[in-house]
Amino acid sequence: MAAYATYFVSLKVLLRTGDKGLFLRCGKDHWCGAPHWDWPGGRIDSAENETAISEIIKREVEEELGKDLKYNLGSLAFQFRRYLPRIDKWIFINVYEAEHVSGEIKLSNEHSDFEWIDFKNTMFDCKDFCNKEMYQGLMQYLMK
Repeated sequence: MAAYATYFVSLKVLLRTGDKGLFLRCGKDHWCGAPHWDWPGGRIDSAENETAISEIIKREVEEELGKDLKYNLGSLAFQFRRYLPRIDKWIFINVYEAEHVSGEIKLSNEHSDFEWIDFKNTMFDCKDFCNKEMYQGLMQYLMK
């Protein structure tokens, strides 16, 4: 009998304003490796087992984009998996829609840059993402 896979769980946000989405660029020292795109969010901490998902997302967004950013959290947009060789673990990533309400983006040191990308006028390339599954998840979401 095959063993069950064990994953860390990550919660991310695809922050939108109109037809644009916020994409973060991984820094050269970031675990995902430069120059891949990423979204704000991260892993659920062990002390957050009974914390609401929206509160975990809020903590992660504040850590990565600043406390002044306001958004309306939507529903689950897509999911993908990513391997972290540094810790030899897989992460199951859940990406939620969110609509930007107000506030400036203030990047933490986890990312080197950000860009509001127009979904309707951008040809995404798989090589700009950490893996094919991440790219495919975004493409399926955008085709809805």
